Order: sequence, then structure tokens, then C-alpha cells
Amino acid sequence: MIRILNALFYSALAIWLGSSVVRLVVGYDAFVPGTTTLKGWYSPDQLHHTIWLYAILAAWTGWSFGVMAVGGCVSLLAQRKQFRQQAWMLMVLIFIVLLVPAQVWHILADVELWNNLDPNTGRIIGNPEHVTSIFVEQMTSMSYSIVNGLSILMGITIVSTLAMRPLTLARNPEPPSTPS
Repeated sequence: MIRILNALFYSALAIWLGSSVVRLVVGYDAFVPGTTTLKGWYSPDQLHHTIWLYAILAAWTGWSFGVMAVGGCVSLLAQRKQFRQQAWMLMVLIFIVLLVPAQVWHILADVELWNNLDPNTGRIIGNPEHVTSIFVEQMTSMSYSIVNGLSILMGITIVSTLAMRPLTLARNPEPPSTPS
């Protein structure tokens, strides 16, 4: 059971990080580089298609984070007796728990955008200006950008912690050698 949870955790972590980065690239592609101004040469259809891609990637990001958080927390809590010898497991658990509020906030903002789009065709339901304003607010909001950037950095920290596994105690540590 632990192996299945770990497999879900690792694969969902990779999907979450990858889709988060791709989502940022797609979202910022709608703006003139270095500004918060939408590209004037984009037709409304091109802009709406970009928003639809952004919303699809938001769904991938949200679902993969949910699977990653549940799989990681359950797996790590099931192995909590190893926290003394392998403190990196506790570190990863703390990182996941710290990520949950930020990602829930992102998911709630994405649901507002997703509810204004038809998931099958990508067409905007209702007022296109309202959907565009939701998208622009998400992409240009300082708090949204900071939380998103810190979430990605924490995800990279989780990956590096899993790769390096710091704070691991050896089972039978060798006594320190004395210089002769």
C-alpha cells in the first residue's frame, strides 16, 4: 500500500510542478513582455483560447496537487515511526501541509474562471469581458503571483529533499576515527 501511495505521490508531484510552470508560461503569453498589458495584436478568439488553455492547466494543477497532498500525507504519516531516523520525511510532510492553504486559494480562484467556460468546447459562457477580467486579475495580482512563485519554489524544495534525503541517521554509526 505504501508503494502505491508513494507512486501516486511522486507522479502527482511531477505533474503538479510541470503543469504549474506550463500554466504560468501560457498565462503570461497573453501579455506584452515585461508589462501587465494584454497583447493588442491578439484577436479576442486567440485571447479566449489562451484563457481556456490556462483553465485546463489549472484543472491539471489542482487535481494533481490534491492527489499529491493526499498520497504524500497518508504515505508519510503511515511511516511516521521512521521520522527519528529519516527526518527528511517529516520535512516533506511539513512542506506539503504548508502548501495546502496556498493551493486551496489557487483552486478556488481557478474554479471561478472554470465556471465561466464550457469545458467541452472552450467557449466562454456569459460575458467575455468578465472572464478576461478574472484572468487578468489572477495574472497581475501581486499576492497571487507571490503565492504562486513560493508554491513552485516549495515544490522544487520537496523534490530536492526527496532526492537528497538530508537528516538521515545511520543505523550503526561508525565511531569517529582519531588521527594517528
